[in-house]
Amino acid sequence: MTSSPLKSFLTGVPGFDEVLGGGLWEGSLYLLEGLPGTGKTILANQIAFGRAAAGDRVLYVSLISESHGKLIHHLRSMAFFDESQVGERITYVSGYRSLADEGLSGLLDFLTAGMKNHRPAFLVIEGFSSAEYLTHKALELAQFLHQLNAMAATMRCTTLLVTHDQGDRDHPDHTL
Repeated sequence: MTSSPLKSFLTGVPGFDEVLGGGLWEGSLYLLEGLPGTGKTILANQIAFGRAAAGDRVLYVSLISESHGKLIHHLRSMAFFDESQVGERITYVSGYRSLADEGLSGLLDFLTAGMKNHRPAFLVIEGFSSAEYLTHKALELAQFLHQLNAMAATMRCTTLLVTHDQGDRDHPDHTL
């Protein structure tokens, strides 16, 4: 059995697709890392709304971050924001409780259920640094990333992990 080749898709962010050489690859896992306040959340949402405008479903999972109500309040002033997409093509959910109660395996179960239920083409995991902080074993984090990557590839769901800058520390997520 052969599968069809992966396709790239445009993010909808002016200039960003040119920098990326044509957009993001479907089913791939990406790490968006930077210092607090550098616009990671806005960029992730801008891509999410761009994908929704193109007809894709988006699942936006927050871990430890601001509330969805506060986030949407701030996004309303952005040109890309389209209120009609929220709840229709873009679903915001919190995965924090699963992570806090059951660790990375609980978070993976939560993500698996969310992907099966919503069938997103684009998944954002906001606040991924909280998963790194709660996991003291590099091997466990590497296994989680491997399983998430395999699931994203199988479901052809492009996944964006949004995290704080980790500096020069060596982490499994830097292999992305």
